[in-house]
Amino acid sequence: MSAGRLARARLDGDYIVCPWHNWKFHRRSGVGEPGFERDRVPAYPVKVENGRVLVNLAAGSERVKSPHEPHPLSRKVERAAGPLRVAGIATTAMDAANPRFSGSDHLLDQALKAARELGAGTRMIKLNDLNFRACEGYYSKAAYACTWPCSITQMDAKDEMDQVYEALVHWADVVIVLSPIRWGAASSRAQLSFSRETFFGAKNLRRPKTAAPLRSGRIDRSLCKSKEGGGTAFMAQPVAGRHLQCKIR
Repeated sequence: MSAGRLARARLDGDYIVCPWHNWKFHRRSGVGEPGFERDRVPAYPVKVENGRVLVNLAAGSERVKSPHEPHPLSRKVERAAGPLRVAGIATTAMDAANPRFSGSDHLLDQALKAARELGAGTRMIKLNDLNFRACEGYYSKAAYACTWPCSITQMDAKDEMDQVYEALVHWADVVIVLSPIRWGAASSRAQLSFSRETFFGAKNLRRPKTAAPLRSGRIDRSLCKSKEGGGTAFMAQPVAGRHLQCKIR
């Protein structure tokens, strides 16, 4: 439960639905939806008398927020000893059953290969292989509704953006993201991923408690361009920091 205003909730059968993250509570008892019955919001006796709706505020039931196991991503960010860690995120979208050559993926593979030759640890993440939902605009509902870890990741165990978050927040010292440019824009997978990283700017949005924790002393953004299929490819990671730009011809 994240303190959304239930006065703005909608009704789904016998359950009111929180306007922030869609948690459900029974409209009469305040008890959480099946599977979350230990959570509950206050319920108040109501009666209609002489055409007036009367609510007994003094007799409300107790609000209960049962303890839940914290999400693995919410653990403290600690950099273990070891060599430089470089994460590469490939954003090329293609039909896996009919693969093709990707210039940006090839460039990323070469960059990670060079990093390994210099003694760095590397990790490649291909967004095309991950299943994850688009940003659902929780920040547009309320600043504090956009949380770390991502609300969607916390609610949906099948959402695989957790692999990207793990690399960005807990593992990598350097993050390289490459994307083909289609019609002057990053790939659909890149944009889908970027939309799910709003909370990285949370400290600048005056809500540090829900901001993603980022280690200091990191290379936060890199932007490089290369030719690919009549367009260009770029690498950029929208986490806190400045752009470091370079062009590859």
